Order: sequence, then C-alpha cells, then structure tokens
Amino acid sequence: MNLLGAGPGPRVEALHIRALRATPTPLLLHAEDGEVLAASHAWTEITGYPPEDFPSMEAWTALAYGEEAPRVMAGIRRLYDLQAPVHEGEFRIRTHSGEVRVWDFHSNPVGRLPDGRRVVVSVAHDVTDRVRAQREVRRLSDTLEDQVQERTQEVRDAYRELEAFSHSIAHDLRAPLRAVNGYAEILLRDHAAWLDSRGEELVRSIARAALDMGALMDDLLRLSGTVQEAPTFGPVDMDATAEAALERVRTAHPGYGGRVVKGPLPDAWGSAPLLQQVLVNLLDNAVKYSAPVPEPRIEITAHTGPRGPEYRVRDNGVGFDAALAPRMFDIFGRLHGDDFPGSGIGLAIVERIVRRHGGEIHADGTPGAGACVTFRLPHPRSPMP
Repeated sequence: MNLLGAGPGPRVEALHIRALRATPTPLLLHAEDGEVLAASHAWTEITGYPPEDFPSMEAWTALAYGEEAPRVMAGIRRLYDLQAPVHEGEFRIRTHSGEVRVWDFHSNPVGRLPDGRRVVVSVAHDVTDRVRAQREVRRLSDTLEDQVQERTQEVRDAYRELEAFSHSIAHDLRAPLRAVNGYAEILLRDHAAWLDSRGEELVRSIARAALDMGALMDDLLRLSGTVQEAPTFGPVDMDATAEAALERVRTAHPGYGGRVVKGPLPDAWGSAPLLQQVLVNLLDNAVKYSAPVPEPRIEITAHTGPRGPEYRVRDNGVGFDAALAPRMFDIFGRLHGDDFPGSGIGLAIVERIVRRHGGEIHADGTPGAGACVTFRLPHPRSPMP
C-alpha cells in the first residue's frame, strides 16, 4: 500500500506500517471513507480494544464516545480536507474496561492512496493524569478560597471583639476603678480618725490594688494595640531607638544604681515605635530583676547574622530556670510569682511585636546568674539614609 501513489514498493510500505504500529504513542492511520488503515500498539493497549474491533472510524467512535459519537465523527470527516496539521484538542474516551481517559489529539494529512482516498494520521497524547491533577488543584484552590474567606471572617469577628474589649477596658472599667481609688483617698484624707492602723493599711492596700489594676489595663491596651494597629514599616536606627528606650526606663526607675552598657546596634527594618517598645519592656525587666543583686549590670549588644540582625538584652540578676523559658512570652506568664511587681504582659507584647516583624525571639537564663533575651529581625530592605 503506497500512500503517495508511487514509491519504493510493498516491502518498504510494510516496514512503514510496522514502524507505525510499534510507536509508543497512540497513533491511528485512517482514510477518508473511514477505513482504519493501521493503529499503533499503544493505541490498542491503552484503550483495550483490539484492531478488529474498530475497522472503521465509525466503529471506533461508537466504542470510545458512545452518545457523542455522531458529533465526534462529524469532526473527523472534516479532517480529510486538511492542508496542514491541526490540533483538535482534548477528548474524553471510554476504554474497553469502562475507564474514561483524556486524549489530546493532533492530526496531519499524509497523502492519498492509489485509489485516490485521502489519508490522515491522528496522534493522541494521554493527558489523563495532567487533567486529573488540574482538576484536583482547582478543587483544592476552591476549598482553600472558601477556607480563606471563612478565616478572614473569623479574623474580622475577632478584631471586632478585641475592639469591644479594648473599649470596655478604656472606658467602662476605668470608671469604677477611679471610684475605688477616689473613695480610698477620701477615707484616708477625711475619715482617718475613724480608722485604726489596721484599717488604714487595708484602705491603702485597696488604693494600691486599684492602681495595679489600672496598670494592668494599660498593659492590656498596649497588647491589643500591637494586634490591631497597622504599623508603618521602614528603616530604623536602632542605636537612636535604644537610647530613647533607655531614657524612658531611667525616668521610670530613677533609683536604679546599676550599670548599663550599650554596644553599636545594626539598623533594622520595621516600626520604630514598636521596636522602641520592645527595648523598653526588655530593659524594664532587666532593671527589675537585676536591682536586688550587689552590682547590677545590663548589656545591650547585637550582631548581624545570616538571617538578619540579632539584638540581646542581658542582665546579671536573679535569672530563671531555662526549662521555663517558653512560658515567659505567654500572657500572664510570670516565672517569679508575686516576688516582683508587674502584670505578666510585658514580654507577651514583646513577642507579638517581634513576630509581627517576621522575626524570632527566645530567652536563656540560669537561677542566680542572670538572663538574656535575644530577638532576630529580618534583614533591612533598604539602607539607612
């Protein structure tokens, strides 16, 4: 069978057909009256239909496409008018076992038979796995989108609840606290004669408790602010930020007699007010826990590591058990009980600010030998001016 009407002879033609059938790609040679001239072994192996089951394209489409066969056959008939290769696209075919696979078809005119019939070769690429993967990706994408929308709504609801909580702290709870503190002051000022020493001490304790509660509210508001506010990030001069933090801490602890040593600090990328709050809280802790030792000392140092600048605040104070370090950054995670003043929120604020900057923080300590808090920030995105 010489497809071009002339050629080297039957022996070479037989070799051509054998080569066509041996190709590892699904391939079908068919004439314009629908006769199937040859099918590759890959075609028959994947579909499970032996060549005798589809002597014609009509038979093939009936097997592979079922009710869609007439529509597919109409497209096949147009192939015989081709003057150039054409990409027909993807089709779902049904195999002998009932499995549905997806084939991507390309067809090409290859000449005529001696009797004048035009011949087309159709090549299929099995893309079933790819289509299934794409379908799974779309399903996962849709599922993820739904989950993101749900989580986004949950976050919005949480923010609204946090705003309501912050408003309650800032307004509703402060009024009764002010009343408690005011009444305590009135008792001590105007009615001290009615109180014995024990009663006076109790009233002073009530006043101190009201003040402590007010300080706790302030810390809670600062904590909620680190979650709610959208800070502006940019280059931060950490040397200047540390000096400002030190000044705030000196003002808050005028009687601290310890030595503070600050080394050069590399610049950072972030929010200068928030990073100053980090240093204020860490220094405040260092002052509080080093004050009882004979020669208190605080060091502020830093270096630039492979993942960004790392800053350390170290003291030689009472220290803590390193096994308890993970609890330090929990809200109300106080490791020393009531032995030292504080609300147990300061380090929780520090941890959230550092995490919001994309950084990491950890603490090390030894009982009686001081503590060190280290936080890492990402590399600055642009140089300081």
